[in-house]
Amino acid sequence: MMSKKVLRPILVIVPFCLAAAFAIGAITSDSDDEAAIKTLIGKLNMAWRSENGAEIMRGVISDKSFAFAISNPRKPSEAIVLNKAGFCNAMANMLKNNRPTKHVHQTKSISVFGPLAYEIGVTEETSANGASTSQNVLLLLAKEEEGWKIISWAPADDVAKALDQFKAKQHSQ
Repeated sequence: MMSKKVLRPILVIVPFCLAAAFAIGAITSDSDDEAAIKTLIGKLNMAWRSENGAEIMRGVISDKSFAFAISNPRKPSEAIVLNKAGFCNAMANMLKNNRPTKHVHQTKSISVFGPLAYEIGVTEETSANGASTSQNVLLLLAKEEEGWKIISWAPADDVAKALDQFKAKQHSQ
């Protein structure tokens, strides 16, 4: 049997260690919403590697509203703007004719504000023809009855520049 001298420090240290472990776990664990968004991003990545990727993508994009907007890489003075159907059709066409050999979207930041969330990540892609791209992407998500869905997809760097311009104008007024 342990002596009181040995048992007393154990009774003090063990609860302290358990409390510290719980606190550290609570600080570092993802919220349920962040975990659900990371799962959605996993499906997005899977979609780009799958023959039925457009179908997978239809499941992560909102039926209520969706806008995809980027500058046209072939004609920088024009924008490519697609709704859900247009995006999924373009994706199906790309997967059929020029499937990426690599497509990875890595989350850098998730900010949840009630039923809305902002995910910023970097998407790296190498197409079958060898062209490689890397782009910071901002996804706007809404929490719907079925869970989190993507409602907007835009170049994060362009959004950041627009916000910087907005802030500069606010400060100058």
